[in-house]
Amino acid sequence: MRKRLVFTRLLYRDIAYSFSYSKIKYGIFFILTALLAAGKALQLQEIDSAGSVDVLYFMLKDEGYFLNLDNYQVPVDWIFFQTVALFLLSDYYVHDLGRNALYVTIRSSSKATFLLAKLFWLILQTAALFVGVFLVGFCVTGLVLGHFSLEVTPFYQHHIMPMLQLDRSPLQLMAQLLIGYIVTTLVLSTAQLLLVQFLDPVVSFLIVVLLLGISTIVDSRWLPAIHSMILRQEIFDLEHALSWQFSYLYSAAFFIVLSIAALLVYRRKDIL
Repeated sequence: MRKRLVFTRLLYRDIAYSFSYSKIKYGIFFILTALLAAGKALQLQEIDSAGSVDVLYFMLKDEGYFLNLDNYQVPVDWIFFQTVALFLLSDYYVHDLGRNALYVTIRSSSKATFLLAKLFWLILQTAALFVGVFLVGFCVTGLVLGHFSLEVTPFYQHHIMPMLQLDRSPLQLMAQLLIGYIVTTLVLSTAQLLLVQFLDPVVSFLIVVLLLGISTIVDSRWLPAIHSMILRQEIFDLEHALSWQFSYLYSAAFFIVLSIAALLVYRRKDIL
């Protein structure tokens, strides 16, 4: 009972403290997201009658597979959202681990509970971050386009449906895109949380960013970053057969393994 109470208090502390520490950074990020969504909306509006789903899809998609390096295109928007999300999440827990870990651990009398609360905070914060991205994008594009809709638009019908290999409604496409970003970012953030136990935070961040870059080039379902790339999923590419079931199960298993490793390492780490 006491451990549960300590965990709850630590989790609440992480939620409250991370908001206080990072609110300006998140505010800037969501402003940039709003500007990007508005720009995409105006761009698509010139092509065909578009909706919020169309804009969100084009704002968050990758560039898909390519046959050779001559055809390679850098997925700028995808890299932006993944990299900034990783920075925002790691910025808080690196700060807290470096500055407050000893004091909080002494007060809570449990290093494992301290880090376990961080992992649950990471789940909640990652989900909240990308739900926020989708809500901001949906609201801004609705205002720019003059309507809020999750229905099939002429743009969706003419420019997205012909690319689909499996039937998906706009809402299903958005759900798969959202969950893909959440599980991928969660795995990569947990990997960085493990790496900072051994390496300098900047070095660990650069390693994870390098993994992002490799994932845009290398065709492998075992790279964790590939699972937020909607154009590499089987709904757009049956040849590679990367299903959402595999992506979610693989990401969940990877997250559990990384979490256990981070807990074991932190329990043995000297934080004095």
